[in-house]
Amino acid sequence: MLWERQLDGQGQPGGEWRRKRGFETERWCKGAMTTTINETLMPKERPAAGAKRTLFEYQCLPGTVDPAAPKSSR
Repeated sequence: MLWERQLDGQGQPGGEWRRKRGFETERWCKGAMTTTINETLMPKERPAAGAKRTLFEYQCLPGTVDPAAPKSSR
């Protein structure tokens, strides 16, 4: 499962983890994560002058693991 969460302007977690998409294997998940990051870094359209970028963090985890769950339950 590919998870994402928004980061604040200093790169600190600013949002809750959200499920983005499920995959059959970790390899496919990591490939999709790489594609997502690349598309973010190289947008098809040029951002407007002065526009702020939104930062995200991504993780590929097994479908049974929830990154938002308390660490003791992992």
